[in-house]
Amino acid sequence: MGPSCRVQLGVDMVTQEERIAERSGDGVPAVAMSSPHAPEPPGPPRPRGRRWVTLLVTAVVTTTAVGLWRLSGEEQGAAAPESRMRSTAGIGADGSVDVVQRIDLASARSSLTVSIPVRSAPADRFDPRVDQVRVHADGRPEAGLTAPLVRGGTHTFTFAGPATSVVLEYSVEGAVVATPSSAQGRALALVTPLAIEGAVGMASRLEVERDGVLNLGCSADGAPMTACGADDGGRWTVGRGVFYPVADVIAQVDLSGAAARQGAA
Repeated sequence: MGPSCRVQLGVDMVTQEERIAERSGDGVPAVAMSSPHAPEPPGPPRPRGRRWVTLLVTAVVTTTAVGLWRLSGEEQGAAAPESRMRSTAGIGADGSVDVVQRIDLASARSSLTVSIPVRSAPADRFDPRVDQVRVHADGRPEAGLTAPLVRGGTHTFTFAGPATSVVLEYSVEGAVVATPSSAQGRALALVTPLAIEGAVGMASRLEVERDGVLNLGCSADGAPMTACGADDGGRWTVGRGVFYPVADVIAQVDLSGAAARQGAA
């Protein structure tokens, strides 16, 4: 450091000392208390900021970890097994619809209520009727219908014990109507399975045997029918998520072609 720098530094120090001495009123420069020969006076207690910051950060991290753990547990609980339904439907040349309906329940039930609802257009043209239902609950055969199930009807199957897996097998009459304006043998078939009480929150999958089926249309809550389903080469498949409304599925079929193929088989 050059002389000019030392001089300037000394001026600054003296000036600062004089100002401090003037403010102190005793004429003793405050810097003298910093002399290496004098003991350093006790200063104010050091703030414990670092310690408190450390404790605070530790508490936040711990709380966050516990919160994330609880949230993870809640999410796992929310992702618990949900009720699901998988059905297959085949359309016979005689105009009947054969259905196998499998319901996997998230919690065991001792009964299951089914119905054939009154439908709006375009599904209101059908008059489905089910005379017999073979029922299995967790593999056990259970009592079937006590009377035919028709449009607007409801029936509750009561099981011998709680079950989480229910299988219904039945044939539907009146679910196929001819379309005179189309080619001979063309018809429309309602392939919607029996309505299950509580199915609004139930994911479902419907597979329709492809034999004689030309395409599928879906209609929910009386809305116009729109094309739906995917042709995987062997079956038409329609899936419905948990939060989607239950839709009626209508197939356009060629009964004459189906009859010829079934006869050949």
